[in-house]
Amino acid sequence: MKNITHDWHLIQQLNENWVYADNIFTSEECKGIIDNFKNKIETGNIAEQEKLKEIRQSKIHFINSNDLSNHWIFEKITDVVLFLNQQYFNFEIEKIETLQFSEYDESYKGFYEKHIDIIHRSANFRKLSFTILLSEPEDYDGGELLLHYDIEPAKTKQAQGGIVMFPSYTLHEVSPVTKGTRYALVGWVCGPKFK
Repeated sequence: MKNITHDWHLIQQLNENWVYADNIFTSEECKGIIDNFKNKIETGNIAEQEKLKEIRQSKIHFINSNDLSNHWIFEKITDVVLFLNQQYFNFEIEKIETLQFSEYDESYKGFYEKHIDIIHRSANFRKLSFTILLSEPEDYDGGELLLHYDIEPAKTKQAQGGIVMFPSYTLHEVSPVTKGTRYALVGWVCGPKFK
């Protein structure tokens, strides 16, 4: 008869697929961010421009972290990113690569097909991705952030000012917006490559 061992780990850690936290920004702060950046947006870009319209229909603006008027946004996000990473992922992380203000509108049926956020040729190695909804969920239909772990995608919670965070290697998409406009902040947390 073989000896079978059943290990009991002293420190048990869950490997979460995605996590959510409420109230990163207040309703007033969300509206202020929208008002500040919605007139600065341009068509979203991906590496292969000719395939853009098949893969993504959105408008974006990158938020400059060197602009002092934007520091409060980065500071709030930093606190929650560090906390959620420590509690649920425990990845070695160093910085937020950028912040992207995103618009998905019914007029062009805004969407983003299934994709991952890891870029193969980049100075930064993306480990965590996050989305913070700025719109009120009742301001639009569709526009769901879907995470693909199984046959049926996981539908993430959507609440104004809330953050959804997940590993950047996760296959995900934003379903088409069929009514109204969905505004969100999107960011990528970088660190050394996984070992």
